[in-house]
Amino acid sequence: MNNSYNGHLCIVFALEHYNPLNMIRAFGENGINPVYISIKRRYEVATYSKYISKLHRVESVEEGFQLLLNEYGNFDSDHKPYIVFSDDKSVGYFDLHYDEWKNKFITYNAGIAGRINEFMNKYNIQQLAKKYGFNVLDSFVISKKIIFQRDYGILSSRRIYHQIPVDGKMMYMCAKMNRN
Repeated sequence: MNNSYNGHLCIVFALEHYNPLNMIRAFGENGINPVYISIKRRYEVATYSKYISKLHRVESVEEGFQLLLNEYGNFDSDHKPYIVFSDDKSVGYFDLHYDEWKNKFITYNAGIAGRINEFMNKYNIQQLAKKYGFNVLDSFVISKKIIFQRDYGILSSRRIYHQIPVDGKMMYMCAKMNRN
């Protein structure tokens, strides 16, 4: 089974989901059977791919990172493994630990620790878009204090909405949904 591209081992490092399944399939259909480091989630999908050359199941991104360093971090500098990710959690963790892996693997990075996380922050993205002239909706981070300044609705994800009467109008507030 070929698990390399131009002499570089190919590794998919991801939370178990459909996205890594498609990445693994794309490699496989092009003749590369990658190593897959699967971070456990509620169900397994990608681990059943017929294109995986070696499968590692781990409980957390941190555990997967240590496995990666110990098992695949000793290649010579001309044959460093390629790593691809499919989720923000893995990318964010690797970004924070950039100095630990930068000389051992090839993957996307920003050249310094923490820089990718800075631009995954939705507020930072919004401010950058505004700076360069894009029209964006204003957003607010609301703690326990209720702020009524806007006449438009709340856009949110994974939320439960509550109707609250204020000055004769119905206002809609949201609370984070319990994911258990």
